[in-house]
Amino acid sequence: MKTLVSKEIRETIKLAVLGALCLTAMLVLSYYNFSAQMRELLLGETDLRFPLQPLTGPEMRQNLMFFCVIFGGLLGWLQGHHDRQQGLWGFLLHRPVTLVTLFLAKTIAGLSLYALAAGLPLLVYITWAITPGHVAAPYESAMLLPVLAFFLFGLPFYFAGMLVGLRPVRWFGSRLIPIGAAIVIAACATVLPEFWQALLWLAAGTATLAVACAGSFHPQDGPAGRPAASGLATALALAAGWCLVFLVAGVMLGDVLGRSLPGRSWFYYVTGKDGMIYRVTRSSPGRTQITDLKDQVVLDPETHGPISVSGLQSRSSPSETVFTGSISERRSARWWSQAFAGNHQYRATPGAVWFYLPKLGRLAAYDTVTRRFSGTLGPEGFATNLAGSGAHFSGIRGDVFTTPETLYRVNVYERIVRPWFAVPAGEGPLLGVGQLHDREGLDHTIAATSNTVYIIHPDGGVEGSTPYQPSHPQYPVVRVCKLEPAGRFAIWFEPGFQTNQAAGFTLPARVQWINGAEQEASVELPVANRPSTASLDPEQIALAIVLPPLALEPLRWISGDPHFPAWKDWLQVSLPVTILIALPTGLWWMRRYRLARQTQLAWGFFLVLGGFPALLALFTARGWPARVPCPACRRRRVVNRGQCEHCGARFPGPARQGIEIFESEALVAVGSGPSEQAGVAPPSMH
Repeated sequence: MKTLVSKEIRETIKLAVLGALCLTAMLVLSYYNFSAQMRELLLGETDLRFPLQPLTGPEMRQNLMFFCVIFGGLLGWLQGHHDRQQGLWGFLLHRPVTLVTLFLAKTIAGLSLYALAAGLPLLVYITWAITPGHVAAPYESAMLLPVLAFFLFGLPFYFAGMLVGLRPVRWFGSRLIPIGAAIVIAACATVLPEFWQALLWLAAGTATLAVACAGSFHPQDGPAGRPAASGLATALALAAGWCLVFLVAGVMLGDVLGRSLPGRSWFYYVTGKDGMIYRVTRSSPGRTQITDLKDQVVLDPETHGPISVSGLQSRSSPSETVFTGSISERRSARWWSQAFAGNHQYRATPGAVWFYLPKLGRLAAYDTVTRRFSGTLGPEGFATNLAGSGAHFSGIRGDVFTTPETLYRVNVYERIVRPWFAVPAGEGPLLGVGQLHDREGLDHTIAATSNTVYIIHPDGGVEGSTPYQPSHPQYPVVRVCKLEPAGRFAIWFEPGFQTNQAAGFTLPARVQWINGAEQEASVELPVANRPSTASLDPEQIALAIVLPPLALEPLRWISGDPHFPAWKDWLQVSLPVTILIALPTGLWWMRRYRLARQTQLAWGFFLVLGGFPALLALFTARGWPARVPCPACRRRRVVNRGQCEHCGARFPGPARQGIEIFESEALVAVGSGPSEQAGVAPPSMH
């Protein structure tokens, strides 16, 4: 084992050194950007161009992720490819060690080099970033979770690369398909809501690829064959890779069909500056029609023809949407990979940088000279400790800080906090706050309670208000549009998606026009962008045909699209295609090669779940022997069996050419027969 590990390290040490140098250069560049920005802050610059906490910088994380997946894949591929190219594979297989030992030696050497090349520079960088006095920004241990996950992304790519190097198939065939499986594993991990779920998914995916790699060390047609676990892991890895291929192909095919075939249409509303509501209807081939609420085509006053989308945009009013519902109704998850994106940087002042800490609910200041914490701002004012007197903000929206009953303005230059708007008695707590930015640079604030929606002028006075009707639980979306002349607004009340879905998408949206506190008019409209009850559109049909039933629901979850068709809608297309095409084709192929009944049942179940990707995994997961005509029954038979699977006839021996030398029939065994006992040498075989 020690000798084999040393051999692998000697052969791949150059790539590991090169990878360590590349990662070090990227981290040094990140440090340089941080240092340059700190020098600008010391000189009085207040523009925060980069995150001051390097661990949360999106550029650093993106570079780290791409480095780990590329370096891990190249390292694994090199270990398998080197032995194949140098002719060492046959030599290694005949050494007095087990195949498991060969696999473990390669894995131990490869993962050790990966940990040193990628982990050591990263560890030094993290140590510098979390040491007090080095970075003028807050640090939480959870900031390391995305960094750790992106480092672990290299493991599935390492085994996928090794599988690419070991599999004796053509490059233009299924050689690169395991890389697709690693991409699927990493992509799914990034959208999981909790880190432990991503870690568990990465562990399962990496273990599957590792077992598939271990199976590749077994000869394809060896007497013992591959273990069942290795065959299953290889099939899963290839099916996942083919799923990615079919997903790309389905999207491209759906795009072509969507441009050429009439598909499902959808519509949305645009509110004009004059308060008029326009309905924009789009269809799949790219056709757009703009009408008013009476279904009359809107004309462009300049061209006297139908108005275009760009022309409509110049007429549209500035708007702001406030959400007052729960997180589940919002249909958005705070993923672990985005938990600290942007680093919550609020503003830079001479001598300090301010960060909003959501968990603490306060603004924290860090000195730009000492790069250490200097104090916090809360509703009661400035304090030199983190918690202050215990008072805290419940959220931030633009420049407005909120508590359940009050809006605050914060002056970080003078470290002053002043109440700006208080909810009237009996109105209940604030459910949502937003800022409406118009073209004149005025920022109106939208504050919604369970009873009233307030529109607050930048100076703090209430410029408009209207009752919150329909009520909050069923209508959690409030959209405010600023109209002309000043003081007029159009307020949209829209139902939540889950609530409307449960009602069969029959709940309408309500629009209320107000002028100050006076209500001018109101109207109820069908909710825009609601899913059609008709069949799937061409793009979705293309995906349903090529993707297996097992992948459709995860695809709905990963996409995050609330209008993604339901499971039963997908199955209406996917399941018949799978049962009528993929399953019969796979069973015919297996019967053609006379696989065991248990093997056919297992693959049949896998084909029902996996569809076309599973079918291609069946074709590429194992080597299929050649078939030649049987001399007895004339039917085609496989060449790796001693007897014909159709008639039971044995293969005939090779035709004699008259130069063969055969052993004497009287000699039973060389070295044990009577002739040897009598001192007679056995007949020569050459």
